[in-house]
Amino acid sequence: MKKLGKGMFKDTARVDQPEGTMRDALNANLNIKKGSISNEWGTTEYPNNANFRVLGRAVLDDDRIVMFGQQVDTVDTVITYTDQIRILNTRNQEVIILYQNNALNFQQTHPIVTTHRKNQADEYLVYFTDGYEEEEEIYIGFDYVTG
Repeated sequence: MKKLGKGMFKDTARVDQPEGTMRDALNANLNIKKGSISNEWGTTEYPNNANFRVLGRAVLDDDRIVMFGQQVDTVDTVITYTDQIRILNTRNQEVIILYQNNALNFQQTHPIVTTHRKNQADEYLVYFTDGYEEEEEIYIGFDYVTG
């Protein structure tokens, strides 16, 4: 087995790659003591989120995930989207809808970016934005007469 204990090195071409370094890694865990690399475990599908399109998320310290996205429902070939904020408990797969309102105006073209912190009452505060702004038509006040 080839040992790659010197870490990532992307500064040179592949043919000039220094011995013991790697150029790319996907889901890799480095074990420095053993000098080995292993893959992380894969992802888990949660059936409770089958029709939920995730546009952003915040992973909390207690392994819960706050998800921002759209519930997609199809009735008689009519597709409807409902904007939702959910929390997923990864330990028992319980999903709770925290807030649901299309006034959130989530857009699939604008991923949601989040950050979070705990306050002094040990509560999580999650801040989010998608940077989306609707353009408004502005009437300047000129009337044109055609004749």
